[in-house]
Amino acid sequence: MCASELKRTLGVCLQGLALAVVCGLLSPAHAQSDKEQEQIKRLRLQIRQLQQEQASSQQAQSRADKGRAEAEQALKSLQADVGQQKTAAAQSGRRATALASELQGVRDENARLRQQLEQAAATLQAQQAEAQRQQGLDRTVLADAQAQRQALETRHAQCRTDNAALYGLGTELLHRLQAGDLADLPMFTSCCPGWVRFLKSQYPDLTGRLSTAKSPQQMFGAVAKTWLAQRLGCDPKDIFSISIMPCVAKKAECELPGMQSVPDAGNDVDLVLTTREFARMARAEHIDVPHLEESPFDTPLGDGTGA
Repeated sequence: MCASELKRTLGVCLQGLALAVVCGLLSPAHAQSDKEQEQIKRLRLQIRQLQQEQASSQQAQSRADKGRAEAEQALKSLQADVGQQKTAAAQSGRRATALASELQGVRDENARLRQQLEQAAATLQAQQAEAQRQQGLDRTVLADAQAQRQALETRHAQCRTDNAALYGLGTELLHRLQAGDLADLPMFTSCCPGWVRFLKSQYPDLTGRLSTAKSPQQMFGAVAKTWLAQRLGCDPKDIFSISIMPCVAKKAECELPGMQSVPDAGNDVDLVLTTREFARMARAEHIDVPHLEESPFDTPLGDGTGA
């Protein structure tokens, strides 16, 4: 039962009860017996209950009206939100359409770039194949050129030290020829310490025929401790000169008196290794000499030869 129907029902009941009470009071037999008084009490009680129910109904009706107003307000807010959502959805749809168009453009550009990349890769592959073919044709020529270059560099490095010895020998030879010291006998070379020792021990009378020039080993040691140290800007004491020679006589030569060009810098040649000792050291360190990478010789004395 709705609130309006309940209100009408309560109104009819109250009117009937009031009429019954009036009629009972105005009837000819007005004498109120105990039974009638009891009925009047019950009627009054029912009237109060009906009044309370009517008050409750009115409060419920008031709450219902308030809830209906709130519902209407919420509905209006909901409708406004729905409108905003529809507007936002329309804008999102337009943005989605624009993004889809841009995405399609990007895909088309990617396809074009992919095609260009494939063409470039094919061209590069063809060029690499041609380069490999050309490299295969030139491999033999390149190997021969490298071998010739290595031989020339080795000879050039050997000539740098030999030049100093030859220059000293030649200069001394000219001076002695002009002085008349070589009228009857020649001048002997002093490059080999074994030969020098043999001549001094076995033919001491011919010692004067020996050249006074140092051997190439000792010449290079003296240059390293003097001119090279000055060029590098370092203390001669910090230079440790190592000579690799095929003859063991070189070991004794570097210890001879007069082989110290710079005071307090030690011998001009600090250490001599034979070629066999050097080979054993390389094998002990597991150095595979034939497979070492090629590298240019250093040029501490510059390029040039007079040999």
